[in-house]
Amino acid sequence: MSSPIRMVQLDPDKIQVPEVRITSSWDDEEYKTFQASIAADGISTPLLAIKEGETFWLVDGLHRLQEAKLRGMKRISVAYREGSLVDAMTKNLYMNRLRGKTKASEEARLITYLMQEKKLSFWDIRQKTGLSQEKLEQLLSIGKADPLILKALDEEEIRLGHAYHLSRLPNPAAQLKLLTALRGMIPFPTVDYVKEVVEASLQIIADRSKGQEPPKPSLAIPTLRCHFCDQEFPVAKMVGVTLDRTCAGLAEDYIKELKRKRGAEKTEQEALAGRILNTESQSDHPS
Repeated sequence: MSSPIRMVQLDPDKIQVPEVRITSSWDDEEYKTFQASIAADGISTPLLAIKEGETFWLVDGLHRLQEAKLRGMKRISVAYREGSLVDAMTKNLYMNRLRGKTKASEEARLITYLMQEKKLSFWDIRQKTGLSQEKLEQLLSIGKADPLILKALDEEEIRLGHAYHLSRLPNPAAQLKLLTALRGMIPFPTVDYVKEVVEASLQIIADRSKGQEPPKPSLAIPTLRCHFCDQEFPVAKMVGVTLDRTCAGLAEDYIKELKRKRGAEKTEQEALAGRILNTESQSDHPS
């Protein structure tokens, strides 16, 4: 059973803000309206906190707390319950989600922190935050994504579903390569499209693992690009032929048609999956 709510007047400097938390996002107009309200009527709504020993951990009201400090207020109303820092963090997530103004990247970071640093179980987080199993699994996966994926999510360039499927790619370089490819498509691809590309990519990775491809030689082998198929081959495998212009044109047309037919055997998503995974010898982050 939760401890009862109590009220206290506190010095704003005595209220501690958890290092990892969710903060409601406001646009400039909303924030100016908020500041005007504080200037006219003061802070009428108490802050919400959790008291752990002698420490008051902020749960809700960061903007009010910041305004109180800026205005030099010596006392501010705080409603609090006894609890722990973990209680403050999970309550913070729960309350902000009810408002619908949270950043998914902040949710992902907070949940990852609770699981890795505070050793909360998956079930504990579900109980304390009210998140569904599917949403919690998505956020945990997104928490491991490349920071640029989280940035794109924060800026609403991509949706939560896009970020989740991008995060499923184990190589950050592949995540960013796919994100770059998506940015060049008009209209922007659906979540289902990205899911299909990622599923095809994961299948390619699994197939490569089963095939146990031999290690690449440490010394570079000189290659040349074929004029017709655009593929690289060792110099020793290249041949020279003498053709008149008509025959050369016919041969080129034949090769192009053959390439088109071969390419048609793959879906667009499968072809894109093959391109984004062409990073095996690269580092995780492109230079």
